[in-house]
Amino acid sequence: MGRLGFSPAAMHALNPRLVILSITGFGHDGPESQRSGYDQILQGEAGLMSLTGPGPDDPQRVGVPIADLLAGMNGAIGVLAALVERDRTGQGKVVRTSLLASLIGVHAFQGTRTTVAGEVPQAQGNHHPSIAPYGLFACKDGSVQISVGSEKLWASFADAFGLELAAPGFASNAERVRNRAGVIAAVERVFSGYGATELLQKLNDAGIPAGKVRSLDEAYAWEQVASQGLMVDVVHPLLGKVSLPGPPLRFFAPGDAA
Repeated sequence: MGRLGFSPAAMHALNPRLVILSITGFGHDGPESQRSGYDQILQGEAGLMSLTGPGPDDPQRVGVPIADLLAGMNGAIGVLAALVERDRTGQGKVVRTSLLASLIGVHAFQGTRTTVAGEVPQAQGNHHPSIAPYGLFACKDGSVQISVGSEKLWASFADAFGLELAAPGFASNAERVRNRAGVIAAVERVFSGYGATELLQKLNDAGIPAGKVRSLDEAYAWEQVASQGLMVDVVHPLLGKVSLPGPPLRFFAPGDAA
């Protein structure tokens, strides 16, 4: 925009109330600010790919353009904040974010493992790096996901599937994380006697958070998705009626939300 004569300074000279959003790949300043920013490039440069995939020797991209999406969301949040401030001060703002900032900002506990604990996290495939068992496990006719995220849940899980609660390598989450391979083997051994549908019902009955991995067409046809209004029908001038993912937010007037 600046090359076309529409720099923030020029636009604010015309209207100081303008809220201007600018998104770049690597940031608006700094030694590498002029680099071209594409989603997968940033997934690698921001460290996200080192956390994704079956192991440290096979980094993989997230299956959607997550850097692009997060940068847009962060930009929208920034614009909303600037509009609120403008209501108070009467002045506009320049809001800047980047794909890099958006990915660094979602490292969450993996980031603090590095900066606080001095660990460098690596990809763990489909298993949580600091909770076990939590991940994708094979069963007789496919796979299911479980999250045994507390010792109370572990006690319920062990009881439901006949596992020894306090066996060496299993007695606490810390032990189970260290013994991850043994835990996975033990869980998949008992899961091998169940089909996915039966297994998910048993897990639900035991109060264990669990689910399956759906393809997109399965997710879009899921009754729960429909109940939340997450698919909408629109009319396209060339394609006719098509179904698309809908808005993730629902708004209710006071007294209308149960």
